[in-house]
Amino acid sequence: MTVAPEHNKMLKMAGFTNSETSVISGIFERMDLAEEEIKKGKKRWPANAVVIHELFSICKPTIVLRDLADAMYLAHCRELIDRVGPMDITADTKRIDLSLGTRAELCGVFSHVSITSPLGGLHMGIYVKAFTYVTGHDIWEGTGTKPPSVSEYEEWPNQAKEEEEIIRAQIAQDWRVLHKEPVATSRKQTWRIHND
Repeated sequence: MTVAPEHNKMLKMAGFTNSETSVISGIFERMDLAEEEIKKGKKRWPANAVVIHELFSICKPTIVLRDLADAMYLAHCRELIDRVGPMDITADTKRIDLSLGTRAELCGVFSHVSITSPLGGLHMGIYVKAFTYVTGHDIWEGTGTKPPSVSEYEEWPNQAKEEEEIIRAQIAQDWRVLHKEPVATSRKQTWRIHND
């Protein structure tokens, strides 16, 4: 979705520059992408559609995702939705913790780090695995080669898995937790984000 021309005109009349209008347009585009992914998630996981419906604010892009392609953002949203989808959410469930970093966020971290410093074999392997998961394509597909540094990852899969879990915990977003709360105007309950 792009901001409609009449909205762009209103933003410019309000004093926004072209670059500010572009940023706002990008935000609306990402919001639209999140809404579409949530709709798909509700169809994939109908048993938890009510909770998935409340994931819009959970899907907001973190700083490591802001400069990445929309495909990475979509994968981020999809992973969060797919964490909730298969959960056994009962009437007794009061809290859903989605704080752990997503594989798309992991790709974002490694992308930013690799600009200033080469990734070691284990970390390169984790990056390749996360990228493959997020995009559905092997990063080296069609090249006929694999970087020698990935071999460390393949030699020590348990260490790689442990290191990936550590990094995903380090980039966790503590605010990404849903809590069940009563709705003031009814006997129903809904899911909301709030700090513990």
